[in-house]
Amino acid sequence: CFKSKSKSVQQIVNEKEKLQVDLNLIKSKIDELQSSSDKETDSTKKSQLDSKISTLKDQYSAYYKKRMSEIENLEKNVMPSLYGEIYNVVKKVSETESYTIVMKYDPNIVFYYTAESDITDKIISHFQEHQ
Repeated sequence: CFKSKSKSVQQIVNEKEKLQVDLNLIKSKIDELQSSSDKETDSTKKSQLDSKISTLKDQYSAYYKKRMSEIENLEKNVMPSLYGEIYNVVKKVSETESYTIVMKYDPNIVFYYTAESDITDKIISHFQEHQ
């Protein structure tokens, strides 16, 4: 049911937030070292700082790639069945409300629609009622 998937979706959100926090910490350290390097007059110390900066940038990139791959795998496991459930609910609400076509809103495709035509709140309500 959707409730168990909502835990998985929340886990994905939490993982993304943790990734951003971790990346911000690495970036902060890089900025701090860069500032020190910019002020350093001793070429040996400056070179050492620049080497640390380069290492941290490599770690940042590797960590980002690794964690995003893990997060994408989590999404791949959850999203297909979640989309299936959403489709079923959209179909049920559409049939009940006598809609003949339901489109995902995309401003490049849908030029205009009335708020009364939007069934998003009905879909959300259905999920909340059937958790």
